[in-house]
Amino acid sequence: MGKNTLLIAGLQVRNNARIIFSCSLDFFSDAFFNSAVQKAMPGAQRYPQTGNDELAVALSPWVFKEEGVLHVGSMSHHPVGETAPPNAYIVTNSVTDYWSTAS
Repeated sequence: MGKNTLLIAGLQVRNNARIIFSCSLDFFSDAFFNSAVQKAMPGAQRYPQTGNDELAVALSPWVFKEEGVLHVGSMSHHPVGETAPPNAYIVTNSVTDYWSTAS
């Protein structure tokens, strides 16, 4: 496998929808959860179980937005050195922004 290969990838898009891509459905199977593993090197340590189940349990709350969600209570912004926001910004504007989490 190449160094840029992803076996599992999680993505959150602009509308906050979340998705997880997996290399195969077998990754989430009982057989893969319970199988023994070891590195493909002579004499490498053997482990009685993969970490697939732990990863699946950790991914689930994230993808269903049960964890890892920031709730913004308030937000304000304005150009540096000013106190009120303009009607529009341009790419080169320096901006100061403040936000706080919801209570």
